[in-house]
Amino acid sequence: MLWHLTLQTHPNIVAVASLAGLSAILISRGAQPDPETIEKAARELDVNFVRFASRVYLNDYQTNLNQVTTIAALVNKMKIDGILLLGWLANLEPEFLEQYAARFSPIPVMSIGKSFASLSSVYVKGGIYMRELVEHLIREHDYRRILFIHPFDADDRIDAYRAAMEDHGLFNPAYMLHPDELGGRCSMEVRTEHIMKLIEQRNLKPQAIISMYDHEAVDLLEQLTQKGIRVPEDIALTAYEDSHIVKFADPPLTTIFYPWYEMGYTAARELVDIIRRGPRVTHIAVPTRLIIRRSCGCGSRHFRRYAHDHSRKRK
Repeated sequence: MLWHLTLQTHPNIVAVASLAGLSAILISRGAQPDPETIEKAARELDVNFVRFASRVYLNDYQTNLNQVTTIAALVNKMKIDGILLLGWLANLEPEFLEQYAARFSPIPVMSIGKSFASLSSVYVKGGIYMRELVEHLIREHDYRRILFIHPFDADDRIDAYRAAMEDHGLFNPAYMLHPDELGGRCSMEVRTEHIMKLIEQRNLKPQAIISMYDHEAVDLLEQLTQKGIRVPEDIALTAYEDSHIVKFADPPLTTIFYPWYEMGYTAARELVDIIRRGPRVTHIAVPTRLIIRRSCGCGSRHFRRYAHDHSRKRK
């Protein structure tokens, strides 16, 4: 039996379910899983999902240890063989995470979305693709003032942005918006309001904006449009994840694809292999890609040239 611990609903649930002979237990923070996702999983395999509601974010477990105790008790009671942990939500101290995983020993724990030295992990090296995006904005469009909006939790994409801007002599700390300036862990709508206010208060004149979330990017697109600011004619805008809302935005948004399905499938396969072959710590980086669309200023002719050059570089 495979226990899938999650506080969000994503397509990787389907990937986990597509492995034969496994049952998955979904723990969600008060949100119903997408019915189509569960239905698809059920069609592919006879997989049972049991939903446990949790009102505590994973990174709040350090102050809500009773949640860890409850989960550990359920794991022991249900004779679970392996645990998939959505590590991208875990803004935890490594020491605490080691203690967390130790509560389930000898059951193997696999982190999805974030790499931890002490845990097997399947993740994306986001910094590589963030660097590629920044280089594209600078080299292809000659943008000099690029506004970067921090994700909720720090990761290597922040360092990649800063390093790329510094390498071109363009880094300006005023063009990095930090979570504590954006209302902390708030809704995307509230973050967007803070972003627009900070741009005005600091008298920033960004030529391009990099958002780490699709919903945030679309909210920004709406706010900019309402102010009569055109994308990409007046300002470029990029996203991260590549959900349907950015594909069909007007204009469609340049973004970095986030491989939800591929990470879930890879993590599940690797965890099953660990269960069958014996304990080990393994780290797997799942590749992804930069997707060029019109919001960064690329027209169809420019896109074809860039795609051709980009393909040659990959080879």
